[in-house]
Amino acid sequence: MFAFLSRSALDVRSSRFLRPPHPDIFPHYPLAAANEACHCPIMISASEVQSQAMKLPKRSRLKLASALLDSVAPAVRPDEILEEAARRDAEMTTGKVTPLSESEFWGGVVGYR
Repeated sequence: MFAFLSRSALDVRSSRFLRPPHPDIFPHYPLAAANEACHCPIMISASEVQSQAMKLPKRSRLKLASALLDSVAPAVRPDEILEEAARRDAEMTTGKVTPLSESEFWGGVVGYR
């Protein structure tokens, strides 16, 4: 809903938002000074967000993608990742599970897309 505006940027009482962080995102809305607010749409569809995001430079898109992934990915500590890797390695070593061949792996990746 507020894909480019943080929750802290929302002024609920007046339904006003601080200026969007990147002028290319909402080029058709007048920008306010840094300490002023501007009226922005309350609802933005996911397809509108995607369309506008695709117009950003590659570096900005990567930063946005990272932020979006961080917002939905479960928080995992590094030690939990290592424990999981050790557990999976032990399962393959003992024969409890059969690992995929490289061609099976890549076939699954291509099939997923």
